[in-house]
Amino acid sequence: EEDITETFQVCGKIVEGGVRVVRNHANGQSKGFGYVEFKNEEGALSAVQKAAKPFGIVVMKRPVFVDYDEGAMKGSFRDKEGQLWSKEHGDSGGGRGRGGGRGRGGGRGRGGGRGF
Repeated sequence: EEDITETFQVCGKIVEGGVRVVRNHANGQSKGFGYVEFKNEEGALSAVQKAAKPFGIVVMKRPVFVDYDEGAMKGSFRDKEGQLWSKEHGDSGGGRGRGGGRGRGGGRGRGGGRGF
């Protein structure tokens, strides 16, 4: 998650606890995608635009696909310790834009990507 945060900070400010890697609840391994939540829609849009360019965003030597999404995050999302994200960080609300995708990354929007 630290590598993802460092990579996406150039797109905009990321909310505290805004990088979430989706993990298997049984063994804690990454499912290969996650979300990055920015403080504003401009950060999410910047991430989508940068990722659209060839070799635009790379995390840990892997190219990232980023999509922008305004849907609500699943309430049962858990962090790497298995704790509910909403208990730690509260409900982030909707409508600010979210990026979701395959590769890695995203926006607040929230963003997500495959390959974590």
